[in-house]
Amino acid sequence: MRPAPIFRRLAVLAPTVAARALAERAARKSDSAPSRVIIGYRSEIAELRHAIGGGSGEAAWLLDLMEQSNRIYENNAAPRDSLRGYESNREREDMMKDLFLARYRDAQRRGERRPRVMLQFGSFHGMRGMSPTHVLTLGGQRSGVRDEVGKTLPYGADEAEWAKPMLDAAVGVWTVFDLQPLRAAIHARVVAVPEPINSFALAYDALVTIAGTTPMKFPLDRPR
Repeated sequence: MRPAPIFRRLAVLAPTVAARALAERAARKSDSAPSRVIIGYRSEIAELRHAIGGGSGEAAWLLDLMEQSNRIYENNAAPRDSLRGYESNREREDMMKDLFLARYRDAQRRGERRPRVMLQFGSFHGMRGMSPTHVLTLGGQRSGVRDEVGKTLPYGADEAEWAKPMLDAAVGVWTVFDLQPLRAAIHARVVAVPEPINSFALAYDALVTIAGTTPMKFPLDRPR
């Protein structure tokens, strides 16, 4: 998501002084940009692709991914009447599925017959079935959409009324609530639970509460 470290890597990989200067200029633009996501870099990516040339090396791979990410976020930030938001969500989910499968198969080739996987991404992408963005998904802080794209917004279970009973019941630093037994009871209407607990229990296997968390700080890529 963060373009600056990728542009700096492209500067290292650049075959010419001119290409290196383009990558360094793009990194400086990213440092001063209000958005931390890859959006608004279409011309920089095109210039770098022309300066670095084709091929199948690391630089070409990074530029391909940056071009895809830039397209996804520009579609996501486009005016609603342009009808580009759905395509942004669909392509984003497909990209994550492709990357997941590629890395899973790579782990199998290295000898892990059934690799164990830990994934970290926004909650809309980790739920079971159809997400609120109306695409099939892959499985604290959140990045805004539409007018708030790229901004880091406050978000947490402590702000949600539906989560407070579970937070009050949490014990210790980590507490795991197994949601799977609720599904059959909710479906049969044996128990009545308010939204969004209903949807939450059907979409996720478990809820984990972690005490004492703090917001992530951005940017993470600036020299210390």
